[in-house]
Amino acid sequence: PSDLGLSPELEARITKWYDFWELHHHWLRGWDSPENEATSWNDGALMVAQIQYEVVAFADVSDERYRPPTYY
Repeated sequence: PSDLGLSPELEARITKWYDFWELHHHWLRGWDSPENEATSWNDGALMVAQIQYEVVAFADVSDERYRPPTYY
């Protein structure tokens, strides 16, 4: 984040988002609840928008996170 000149607020937000993922997501079993998965996706989308805003002068950022299909 510091190499890109991201704001300290965004850097803290990214760290918090990662910590949340680490706490609630298991590499094999997935998310511990649908609510926590939704929270992570929503927070991630907001961060992508903030990153796009902060680096608009020198980079194009697209949200290419993979979201597996939902089966009902």
